[in-house]
Amino acid sequence: MPYCGDDELIVQKLSYCEYWGYYWRVTSRHQIPGIFEWDKNLVNLIMDKCGIPPNAEILDLGCAGGDQARLFAQKDCRITGIDQVPNLIDYAKNVFKKEGLRGDFIVGDFRKIEYSSKFDLCVMLSGTFGFPAENEDRQLLERVHRSLNTDGKAFIDYLPVESYSKRSRSKTWQPIEGGYALSEEWYHVPTSTWRTQHTHILAEGRIIQAAEENGYGATGLCPP
Repeated sequence: MPYCGDDELIVQKLSYCEYWGYYWRVTSRHQIPGIFEWDKNLVNLIMDKCGIPPNAEILDLGCAGGDQARLFAQKDCRITGIDQVPNLIDYAKNVFKKEGLRGDFIVGDFRKIEYSSKFDLCVMLSGTFGFPAENEDRQLLERVHRSLNTDGKAFIDYLPVESYSKRSRSKTWQPIEGGYALSEEWYHVPTSTWRTQHTHILAEGRIIQAAEENGYGATGLCPP
């Protein structure tokens, strides 16, 4: 880890798996006003519109800490959740164990699922779909289709290119626990991607920046 300045600030470049995944999907997310009520409304909408049967088998790709998976499981569904961030999977497992819910959580790359006619529903929520490259998106949809039983459904939300392409470049500061966060966001026209760069400046003397990554889990490249 490099040092900078007389005060020996520690500058770290950390990946999505190392730092940003848990920060965005648990630490920061759980501080959003009304987020848990939003999750409840979303899960109820999915159950209603997709006509999910009792004791359904649900595949949650990019499940993060299992916030929505927990609500599905409370409705007597059995969950299989996949995410590449180990501490998010650990978090989900602990929640399910504590509440006595049915679910299996796997650390892995959801682009490589190999299920066949198993699930009543597959969900990809919180803008997870679109992180892989376009050809990988298509391959993933084919794999999702194979994972579903005859009457299975898929519910996928995504970041709409129409609205993101109209946004101007922005740079914002905001307080976080123990310091401040700098966020830069812009739409990259040549690749039709929404790009972000994040830096946390902590009072303890650390500066955490997002490591450069491409594809699923990248903090610096977020396709709409």
